[in-house]
Amino acid sequence: MKLTSDKSDEWIFDRYASTSEKHWLSILFDRYRLMVFGVCCKYLKSAEQASDATMDIFEKLLTQSQKGGVKNFKVWLFVLTKNHCLMILRKKSPEFTNVEDTFVESDQIWHPMEEGDEEEHQARLDECLKKLSGDQLSCIKGFFYEKLPYQELARRLSLELKKVKSNIQNGKRNLKLCMERHHE
Repeated sequence: MKLTSDKSDEWIFDRYASTSEKHWLSILFDRYRLMVFGVCCKYLKSAEQASDATMDIFEKLLTQSQKGGVKNFKVWLFVLTKNHCLMILRKKSPEFTNVEDTFVESDQIWHPMEEGDEEEHQARLDECLKKLSGDQLSCIKGFFYEKLPYQELARRLSLELKKVKSNIQNGKRNLKLCMERHHE
């Protein structure tokens, strides 16, 4: 194997995507297993579950790599990890939802907030919610605030299930972008 310490994560991930040679993925595993494990511990509150989730996430990379073209591997892996943990928590407890953790995605491991910034953060989130389109706002509020399942939202809003999922995904992205603009 060639010396890879000077190669970017994105280059290594693309190399794995194009060759399917697992040693490329093992380099990324060595670089990021502690970050992934730490994020999993934060969300799952159990070292055993976090360890299992860490392995699941790196197994998921075996199939995710076919997409290739990741622009910032560390951020992408963080979001993949966080979403994996949230899905585990949602399966365990359907009423689980932490709106702010779900909306705000960052490359920082712990999403630190300064003391006293919670009110300002919530005010920014409320302002960004007002900027969403009608269907996106209805889907976001129904899914995250009222904790309604996709099927119930589709029925209530007279939308196709795919449209509900699309509105939630696009709404989350728009909220993230809006929150990032406020942060800068």
